[in-house]
Amino acid sequence: MQAGKKEPGRSTDPLTLDKRYHFFPQLNLFLTIPPTNDKIVARAFNIRQLLDEKGIDYLYVTSFPPLGKVSASYHYQLEVASHAGSITYALQAGPSGLTISKDGRVEWKPPAQPADETVIVSLKDASGQELLHSFHVVTVP
Repeated sequence: MQAGKKEPGRSTDPLTLDKRYHFFPQLNLFLTIPPTNDKIVARAFNIRQLLDEKGIDYLYVTSFPPLGKVSASYHYQLEVASHAGSITYALQAGPSGLTISKDGRVEWKPPAQPADETVIVSLKDASGQELLHSFHVVTVP
């Protein structure tokens, strides 16, 4: 390759497309970083309203798991958006003693030392749509 020329299909930009677009449905916010890399553009974007207007069925989780503290009870209420409603929850994987209630509340008594545990919950709505929601329960001193 000659100096100054880039390899075909290769970008020297450290911000790939997956780093330029960020969607936060719980905030109805869509953030983009333009190619100039000099600002963040924030746009209001209500995905639930758009999906309802288009008649599209949907099921997604809008909440983020909180940090936990060692030896203190951990609680995380899943917040879910569903066109059909009537969500059911089932724990697929997680640390010993972790539970999820019928209304999507995760509870656990963490150990006395910091932990980073993977949890997988399956969700199903009245239309039969299914979703696996995986997250980490991180406990700190």
